[in-house]
This record gives sequence, structure tokens and C-alpha cells, in this order.
Amino acid sequence: MIEISPITLSDIVHHTFGQDVSILEISRIKHATTNTNLSLSLQGRRERIHLKIFEGDDAEIKGAKEVFASQTLSRHTHIPTPHLIAYDNSRRITEQIYILQQSIQGINLGEAYPHLDTVNQASIAASLGQMVAELHNVELPRFGDRVHDLQIGDFDSWSSYFLQSFAENLEWCLQHKILDSSLALSIQRHIQRWGSILPDKVPPSFVHNDLSPGNILVDRSLTGQWQITGLCDFESIIAGHNEYEFTKPFREMFQILPNIKDPLLATYNEVHSLSTLFEERIDKLYKIYEIVDFLVYGTMHKMDQEVGSNIQIIRNTLTL
Repeated sequence: MIEISPITLSDIVHHTFGQDVSILEISRIKHATTNTNLSLSLQGRRERIHLKIFEGDDAEIKGAKEVFASQTLSRHTHIPTPHLIAYDNSRRITEQIYILQQSIQGINLGEAYPHLDTVNQASIAASLGQMVAELHNVELPRFGDRVHDLQIGDFDSWSSYFLQSFAENLEWCLQHKILDSSLALSIQRHIQRWGSILPDKVPPSFVHNDLSPGNILVDRSLTGQWQITGLCDFESIIAGHNEYEFTKPFREMFQILPNIKDPLLATYNEVHSLSTLFEERIDKLYKIYEIVDFLVYGTMHKMDQEVGSNIQIIRNTLTL
């Protein structure tokens, strides 16, 4: 985490809101891992402000994706997301790239889940399925993960993007000695073996690509029922095939929050019918791809323990 001095924080606030606005209280947002996330209470403003300071070599990319997501989703969906107040990549006020957003009320789903009864768990899962379906209704011109002039994507097909991106990530891991050549060759052969089940003619959809409990905010309604108050953290978005969205939930969220999977997928399927090959693609292709992608991200952000455990997952997967 980057340590930001009170003087720098005041400079950011004054630059955005004016010289007469002062910071009343600062707290860290607990679930954040690879960026500095602060919640600010400001003089004269009722809502709290979320300051996200991007870290790592990919800071510019992450910032651009957050801006693209905020502008795109506010125009094309009714999904509750943090309202973007400011984005600064000039590095004049501070050396870091940052955004300011209105904070969304609530706690993340991981914290809330132990307090939910089965009715509320099913209701939250169904609502999440509807929101993800609406997210995927946003069709984009091309596939990819690079943002240019607030447009995303460089590829005409999902398979070409998937295979090219996979090859680049694998090469990066070899160059940085994250994977040895023997394991990299085994991964490459595995993808070649199963690559034929990649879908061909599918449209590029807006894919959050980090659908985890920490990025889903919930709160009690006036009637006491729990409801989703927002989706957040769009720095990993891609223009991809909609079914890829569920790779991370299958690896993580559906394991730790077991009652979420079935009602979420059932509700989602009412809008977007998932292929009969859907789970096979996740199991044989997308999980390996997602792990290799994480090895790049995790290495950039010095997440050494997580990188090591994911390399072991790859080894275990390829020996099954």
C-alpha cells in the first residue's frame, strides 16, 4: 500500500472540490489488496468519497478501465456502480494515478454472507444473476482488454483474443522466470488440446472479470431484507465472451458462498442461455488461462504467496 501524506490528500481534495473543503475523517477500505483505497468524509458533503490510488506498472491501464466502465455502464445500464467524480493521470498533484468516486452504502458480500438466512442468500444470488445479465447486455465493438480513447478491444473474435492473450502471458511468465520451460510447455499443450471447444461466432460483451464477494456491496433495506447496493472495482474488465465471467466465481465465490451458485446461474440463464459446453470450457480452458493471467498480475504486485499457490494449482490440474 502507498502511504499518502495528509498534505497530499488535502491537495487532491482541494483540486477537486475547492480550497474551502477540508477532510474530516479518513479510513482504509479493508477488502482492497493491490491498490490504496481510502474512504473520506469531507466538510459540506453528506456522502463519503472513495479515493482509489492505483499501484503497479499497470496503474494507467487500471485507471483507464475504471473510467471506461463508469461512463459505459452509466449510459447503458441501471446497475448501481460508484459515480465517478474525478480521474487524474497527470501525476502533477501526486506521483500516482487516482480516481475519486462517491462511496456506495453497504458492506461486501463476503462480510455479510454469514448473517444472511437462506431466503436472503437466494434473493441476493438471483439479483446478482440479473445484474450480471444486464452487464453482458452491453455489447462492445471488438474483443480485448486494451483501452484506447475510451474504447476497448483489438480482436475480431473471442478465440483469437483468448489464444493471443494466453500466449503473451505465458511468454511473460517465462521471461520473468515465474514458470519453468517444462511447466510452460505442459500448459501450452493443454490449451492446444482443448482449444477446439472455444466458441467461434459470439458477440463481445462487457465482462467485469473480477466477480468476487469483495466487489459486491449489500445492505439491509427499510423492510430488513438484504439487497445488492452496488458492483465495484472495474479495473480488470475485458470485452469478452459472456461465459468467461463465471471462471473466477467457479474457482472462488461458489466455493466459499455455496448457496449463491444455483440461483445466480438460474436467473442469468433466463436472459442469456449458457452453452452445454459452458462448464467444460471453464474447467478445461478458462481456469488455466485465468491463473496464468493472475501470475502476471500477482507478480507485478508482489503477491508472492498467491503466485506460488496458483502455480501449484496449475501443476495439480495438469496431472489430473
